[in-house]
Amino acid sequence: MTGDPDAYRNDVGVLNVVNRLGLDGRTNWLMGLTVSEAARLSGICQYTIWDATERGEVLVVGQGKYRYIPWTDWFAWRKKHFAYKAKIAEVLASMGEETILKQEAMRLIHISETQITRYLLGGIIRAWKLPIGKRGEWRVSLADALRVKEERERGKLALETPQYAAIRQHSAEELKRLRDQGRIWKNRCESAWLPGYLTPYGVATEARIGIDRIRDDIRAGLLPAQAMTRGRRTIYAVAPEDAAAYIAKIHGVSKADRLSAAARRKTIAIREQGLLPVEDVAARFGVSPAAVAQWARLGKLPAQQMGRRLAFAPGDVAQFHPPG
Repeated sequence: MTGDPDAYRNDVGVLNVVNRLGLDGRTNWLMGLTVSEAARLSGICQYTIWDATERGEVLVVGQGKYRYIPWTDWFAWRKKHFAYKAKIAEVLASMGEETILKQEAMRLIHISETQITRYLLGGIIRAWKLPIGKRGEWRVSLADALRVKEERERGKLALETPQYAAIRQHSAEELKRLRDQGRIWKNRCESAWLPGYLTPYGVATEARIGIDRIRDDIRAGLLPAQAMTRGRRTIYAVAPEDAAAYIAKIHGVSKADRLSAAARRKTIAIREQGLLPVEDVAARFGVSPAAVAQWARLGKLPAQQMGRRLAFAPGDVAQFHPPG
């Protein structure tokens, strides 16, 4: 490098020169190139290259941390890959209309992945499945996705295609089979692991209140329940007599006291900091808590966010004049 036959560089010096040249000193360029280097030089996603190596489409040699793709194999696969991508682009261009991905259609229509899959397989939305990747890639007609979105919002979406009817029939049969095998609940109100006990959903249904409040009261000890852990989930079961006593108790209190245990704790915490919760402000002005929250959202009444609850400074409330 220097022209001096007596010059000497140690391993670190050689590595520094190699790095300055933009090369990776750890790569054996005679054997080939690593997947990361191939991705960097070609612009192809490295996961696509890894998938090709796992399918045996690209030869990989070497062992350990650094495995190499021989240059001849790499150039051959890269040429084939770019030709395949060009063919896919031609197919998309030949469709004659703008398309979007399946995930983009989900966000556009505001539906779940399960629902969009049923729409695609059931012929509700015009779409094409291209042979891209291991599982293929859906391309959805943008115009048809907008049509479905509009019809859903107006409540006029027709789900009457034979394919969609077959999907619903299959789902119903599968659900019945799982219920007959005892793999899912026959009744969401009855506990599957403690016969004769009620689930939190069952208690909420009987009490005509939200299930979140039932869970909060169970955790706070206000509603006795048996608990079982499955993985990260905790499943509760309530004895019928405990549920009956709990329902009778909550129906005997005033509406102002029907706050969940968690909400009561948050209200107390707000008051301990010298602030006013939504309920206190609403009682002061003789309006609903929803009206107070609306004032805060519109910026008419200054508020502080404490978790998911609103808190108000007494001074701001004293100077506030309700609209109207």
